[in-house]
Amino acid sequence: KSGIVNVQASDIKVNGSIGATKLYGRNISIKGLTHAKSEIFAQDIFITTHKGTLQADTVYIKNLENGIVIAKNVFVENCMGGKIEAENIYICNLLADNTLYPRKNLIITNNIKFKNNIVISPLDFINNKSNSETENLTNLSLKTKSKLDNIISQMQNYYDYLVKNQIKIIKLQKTKNPSVIEMKFSNLYHDIIKKYNHLSVLYKKLIKLKYQIDVKLNFLNEMVYNVKIYIKAENI
Repeated sequence: KSGIVNVQASDIKVNGSIGATKLYGRNISIKGLTHAKSEIFAQDIFITTHKGTLQADTVYIKNLENGIVIAKNVFVENCMGGKIEAENIYICNLLADNTLYPRKNLIITNNIKFKNNIVISPLDFINNKSNSETENLTNLSLKTKSKLDNIISQMQNYYDYLVKNQIKIIKLQKTKNPSVIEMKFSNLYHDIIKKYNHLSVLYKKLIKLKYQIDVKLNFLNEMVYNVKIYIKAENI
């Protein structure tokens, strides 16, 4: 029946249809259809006709009609007007107006109709977490690179100064009674050495951080762009 209710249980079996309901369960079976405003969260789920929003690990749907599915593994017999984001997507009949976001594998076996979109760009995921993570990491990588460039520039200036005045400071160290100006110069020289060493430590930390960020970005990009698509459909 229709109505906004929440249901939480380990195993849920529904012989009919569900309305604008939130379902939370480990194993869920729905032999009827789901309401467009329904929200379902499960580990494994079977639905005859799905029109709402679903998040699960493994999903089996006979008819996906304008519903949204976010999962690891998705099996759909007939897909129309649906949105699917999953690592592995298996569809028998891809009908009209569907948008698919495969991360690893997409298999279509029987028929493909018109107005279907297969998106393999990380910037277009239904799940904004992937999009936000990629965007945040990209921005962090750019900021880190900018800081590294500034540090390298400062270190170079300090290095040039230290090399240029190296002979002076060696001579000054041999002076028994340095003047006030010479003492100020000596203090400045050693202060710059400290600053250079501090920047050197910071540089090493930022280089390590930049490497870790870039590794994560490459992983996210490869996770999407290495998608394998198999189309065995008889009618395309």
